[in-house]
Amino acid sequence: ILSKLQIPDQRYFLHIGETNFVRKNLERLIEAFSKCRNSGLKHNLIIAGKHTLELENICHNKPGIFLLDWIPNDDLLELIQGADAFLLPSIHEGFGMPLVEAMACGIPCISSNTHSPPKVIADSGILINPYDISEIANAMLSLANNPKLLEVLSEKSLKRSNDFSWKKNAQQIFELYGIDPNQPMNNFEHFYDLAAYRTLVTVCDFFPDEKQNMILSLLRF
Repeated sequence: ILSKLQIPDQRYFLHIGETNFVRKNLERLIEAFSKCRNSGLKHNLIIAGKHTLELENICHNKPGIFLLDWIPNDDLLELIQGADAFLLPSIHEGFGMPLVEAMACGIPCISSNTHSPPKVIADSGILINPYDISEIANAMLSLANNPKLLEVLSEKSLKRSNDFSWKKNAQQIFELYGIDPNQPMNNFEHFYDLAAYRTLVTVCDFFPDEKQNMILSLLRF
């Protein structure tokens, strides 16, 4: 895949971004990576996804950084599979689907210690303060210089990704549909955890207003 994308064949870290590079904290990530390179890091940093001219200017004349535009899913999958780690030091993440995608490939993640990433990657990756450039850099150096740590976190990542499988999600949805709204919840803790899989549609489907259609029920809800 590196040959296809005309990138030198050497170890690399990967980030999958978007045009909002400020929220993704790319300026600090790039500064942290440059700091690592000055410390002798041989890895490259590949940034895939749509990007702006401003980001190109930030990366200009910084060795080891490769900006890719949008690439097909098959190529992206191979790019994830070949990375040493996936980097997502965002200022804010609502969930961070790329984290799970990377973990499903056995690729450990370096991500923010705030908002959703700690709940997603748990102890299968490295959590950092997104505002601390040195902390981001040290996390990269830890994985680059410690093959055993990389191996352990890779195994943990693959295992952790199973908690977010579509199969499990479907099972939980079926369990939700099995709830009888007329019966007391004897085991509240179980239903409390299950409630995370609720959506507006399923809630209105469980407790419909017979006088209104689904759309009006959603609006009322």
